[in-house]
Amino acid sequence: MGQERYCYENAPDGGWGWVVTFAAFMVGVILDGISYSFGIFYIELLQHFQESKSLTSLIISVLNGTYLGIDPIASILVAVYGYRTVAIFGACLASVSFFLCTFSPNVRIMILVYGLLGGAGLGLVYLPAIVSVGHYFKKKRALATGIAVCGSGIGAFGFAPLSEFLIKKYTWKGAMMIMSAIVLNLVPIAALLRPLEDSRSYSKRMQDSVRNKSSPAKKCCDFDISSTFNFELLKSPTFLVFGMSSFIDTLGSFIPFIYIPDLLNDKGMTSLQGAMIIAIIGITNTVVRVFVGWLADRPWADAIIIKGVALVIGGVATMFAPMYTVFSGMVTYAVVFGISVAVIVSYQSIILAELLGIEKLTSSFGLLTMCKGISAIIGAPIAGALSDEAGDYKGAFYLAGITIAFSGVISFPLRAINRWEKRREKERNNKINGNEFTSDIEIQITSTSREALRV
Repeated sequence: MGQERYCYENAPDGGWGWVVTFAAFMVGVILDGISYSFGIFYIELLQHFQESKSLTSLIISVLNGTYLGIDPIASILVAVYGYRTVAIFGACLASVSFFLCTFSPNVRIMILVYGLLGGAGLGLVYLPAIVSVGHYFKKKRALATGIAVCGSGIGAFGFAPLSEFLIKKYTWKGAMMIMSAIVLNLVPIAALLRPLEDSRSYSKRMQDSVRNKSSPAKKCCDFDISSTFNFELLKSPTFLVFGMSSFIDTLGSFIPFIYIPDLLNDKGMTSLQGAMIIAIIGITNTVVRVFVGWLADRPWADAIIIKGVALVIGGVATMFAPMYTVFSGMVTYAVVFGISVAVIVSYQSIILAELLGIEKLTSSFGLLTMCKGISAIIGAPIAGALSDEAGDYKGAFYLAGITIAFSGVISFPLRAINRWEKRREKERNNKINGNEFTSDIEIQITSTSREALRV
């Protein structure tokens, strides 16, 4: 942990870090482009499998939930095998899974192959890409993170109309095979994820690896899980409140991406217009992410307040989405929701690093995304069940809007909770064997005396 802290504190704020930022950007383009544009495929899969909206939505819900929920496992694999190896394997797994899912005889096999296996592959690419950016930057971390996650918006902007075109040209199966080939491009992208290390420790490790070639299986078995999973975080009120906010937000945030195309279809609009709405969310997302990344670096900006306000506004707008009867109204909603999504995603790792410390970023990010993964799996099917019952999408968007807005409300007191937690920790540290000390000098004197007695 001390060596990692040294590397983080001496992050180059540039250099190869910008190459890693570009790699993370491209991961976002492909991964979130596929995820956010699935609503275009959703309409076709409803017709192909002739199943309920709730069950069919599980295809993308399981993918989203798996690629988020697998992060703790990805953290262990990264610690043992490194960023590049894990990300390359994940890219290959996702590509093969997307190809094989086109042969699914029913929706349940599609959920298993596309959702579970494909989501696992994407998750093994996602965590190494995002976390490695934070390791290369200190002063410019917010800007670099903002640029890296911009890929998500570009992906939604490009993949939605691309998916609509490919489905019309080659049917959904042909379009999915092409998506499989696109995902394979993550292999050379993942090769750019070189870990940040102190040059002296890197040289020493390379020498040790030549002298001591232990098998990967042995390294994995000998790995100390506690070094990656900081379970003490579960005792942190700050982490628990932030985790609860993220869980509730994720419950609703994927719902619009899945159901907007079919919502517009029910209103008599075309599939191209549905793809355009997803694309508008994507391009708004992209432009705003760079700005909010820059904004977070301003000394007067409070990332927690900005994120909370964005969640509330985005949630309220989502609740009214079924009431927009004309295309221009949906365009307005897409812009507002795109801004909200940009702030939410850009500020997640920034807030974690600020409240918990950069040395806990990997473990906290892994645990947080695991919680979000569970939420992503259950959110869309619940919304789909409401739609199946009512015959329209009003209940689905009410659910999405309420959860997103409420997650913003409970995030507002985060900084006060964090200050209280730090005060409590300081008071606890000022007690040694039940004795309270009024100053750090008394603690130091007492500690020194006890060390002398041990000697």
